Amino acid sequence: MSQPRLVSLPIDWSLLALTAALMTVLQLLPAGNSAMATGAVVTGGSNSGRVHVTTRLDRQRILRDGDGTVRMEITLRADDVARSIARVPTDVVVVLDKSGSMAGSKIDYAKSATRALVDLLGPDDRFALVTYDDHAQWAASSAFANPGTRAAWRRAIDAVGARGSTNMSEGLDAALMELDGIAANGRAARIILISDGLPNRGDATVDGLVRRARKAAGREFVLTSVGVGDDFNESLMASLADAGTGNYYYLQNGVSLAEVFADEFASAGRTVASGLQIKLQLGPGVTLIDAAGYPIHNEGRQAAFTVGPMLGGQERSFWVTFQADTAQQGALNLGELEADWTEDGARRSQRVGDAHKVELVGERKAYLEGLDKDAWASSVVVEEYNSLRQTVARAVQDGRRDQADDAIRTYKAKVSADNAYVQSATVESNLAEVEELAGEVDAAFSGAAPEQERKRNSLSKEESAGAWKARRK
Repeated sequence: MSQPRLVSLPIDWSLLALTAALMTVLQLLPAGNSAMATGAVVTGGSNSGRVHVTTRLDRQRILRDGDGTVRMEITLRADDVARSIARVPTDVVVVLDKSGSMAGSKIDYAKSATRALVDLLGPDDRFALVTYDDHAQWAASSAFANPGTRAAWRRAIDAVGARGSTNMSEGLDAALMELDGIAANGRAARIILISDGLPNRGDATVDGLVRRARKAAGREFVLTSVGVGDDFNESLMASLADAGTGNYYYLQNGVSLAEVFADEFASAGRTVASGLQIKLQLGPGVTLIDAAGYPIHNEGRQAAFTVGPMLGGQERSFWVTFQADTAQQGALNLGELEADWTEDGARRSQRVGDAHKVELVGERKAYLEGLDKDAWASSVVVEEYNSLRQTVARAVQDGRRDQADDAIRTYKAKVSADNAYVQSATVESNLAEVEELAGEVDAAFSGAAPEQERKRNSLSKEESAGAWKARRK
């Protein structure tokens, strides 16, 4: 067989010069017109469970001596097994604030919604109602649903009246003790906490109340919080839901409370995996600084947080934020990820390998080229923007307009600078939303004191609840 011939062609030096010039121009074009990094989606290793994990990074490079932040999107997907397994029997404990501020339409809505919840229960489900004012009282102890217990529960609900102060801690303690006594494998446990005000009796500290929510999560009891009206502490209620791995709802007048109860009961019955925990074995010089608001537990080089139950057919995604020591050299290993959960009474797990690496670079252009356009845009509008909304909500709640304005200015400057290169239409649209948010802050701090307080309360609760939900898709 003959060998291929090498053919020598004359060199056109003017064409080479033109090509070199074009390459130089292309290197200086913004990202919308040139190639950018494409972040790989990392799939977890094999597992025999019903939950599957994938991850992706928003960038492949970080700037030496920069802020060192990198975001990772974690996506959890549960198999749709609704047709192949029976609905999970559920234990529901409603913890109802019946302090004096609940008098009138709020307590009426709460009682009506609780009666509607009772009607949803099946014979294998259990229900209990604890109310609290100055102290906690059992309106209905836990029992299986049948015609006799339903009738007794309805009478007990009708008898609830509003009076006194707000001893939330005693209400939570009673619920935890009740579930501790009846918890069993193969059953879902759900606490639904309702309040329209500020705790002012018993242990009214944020730390103490959040510790109770963490205790619920540790026992795989899901704690959901519902704030009604404009006088409750939204930061506290959101923190309780975070620590209790449940949901947080803001209802202006309680009219949607029956829908909340129905959603919580239905989701509890579709649980296929409970107590789902994410563990990150962090690389040298790397810290996990945020996990979509979930409380992070650090032990040595491991950071862990619990995200609660997975429902059949459900897909959930959220961003976590790392901070790396940018004084290091070479590539950085962010760490390895493992998810574990309870399924059919046993713990199962899935590991995602050590492919979470970023490169340290010295030039801003190289850093910008390392952004994954789609992933970065998503991390901005889902995580960074909604973190901003929560920061602004807290500042507005505290009456600190300067803090709210500073946070908005800082966000706009940082995101605009990066997007000048990336040219994401999604991010550009988001920057317009930030302008609207700034206008809403202006409006909330205008007018006479009573009206201003009402507007600030409303804005802080709307932004807090909306951002909380948006960070966990």
